[in-house]
Amino acid sequence: MMTNKKVIPFETFIQSVDMTPMLDEDETPEGFIQDSLAQDPETASYVSNWGDKQAMFLQVAGFEFIFV
Repeated sequence: MMTNKKVIPFETFIQSVDMTPMLDEDETPEGFIQDSLAQDPETASYVSNWGDKQAMFLQVAGFEFIFV
């Protein structure tokens, strides 16, 4: 998955995945990404593959939040 990753805009990521399970009750996807960027300027969103499926992921402070 990491070998084939391609950076995508945050807007594309937000429109393509359901981030609600990982957000606080009053948090928005945009707010989560802005907070992540403030803590880790290398925060980025990607598209890749997970076997034969498309996967998108958000990389933040050494963690990957993967959406298949």
